[in-house]
Amino acid sequence: MTEASSRTVVVDDIKPIVFRQLLHYLYTGDATIKVDGEEIIESLFMAADKYQVEAIKEASSLALYKKLSIGNAMRFLVLAHLHSAKKLEEDCICFIVRNKSVFWKLPEFKQLGETYFKLFYDLTSRMNTVSS
Repeated sequence: MTEASSRTVVVDDIKPIVFRQLLHYLYTGDATIKVDGEEIIESLFMAADKYQVEAIKEASSLALYKKLSIGNAMRFLVLAHLHSAKKLEEDCICFIVRNKSVFWKLPEFKQLGETYFKLFYDLTSRMNTVSS
């Protein structure tokens, strides 16, 4: 392996700031999220899932929940669904259900139905059972 002879490992699918956060946890056990911005936290969440670092996945999931808004709820819902983050997925569903009058009209809502039918079905079922 080239890593053994060069004594370097190239990780080109993760931003350096995200990789540093993962390394910080691995060396210290401190899962406190020290990055900001939705895009970076999303990247950290996906990297934690990929490398099975559950403490960072949970911490970044919580950080995403704290940033939940009308503008990002559908994206976070799909992200949670794809990465088996049941708590974040449920939090997103509850948020969308509470704000369903807004979400019915969004193009992202229709796209969800075209791409993730089961998730769309579950979400709309919940939306239809809750009175406005």
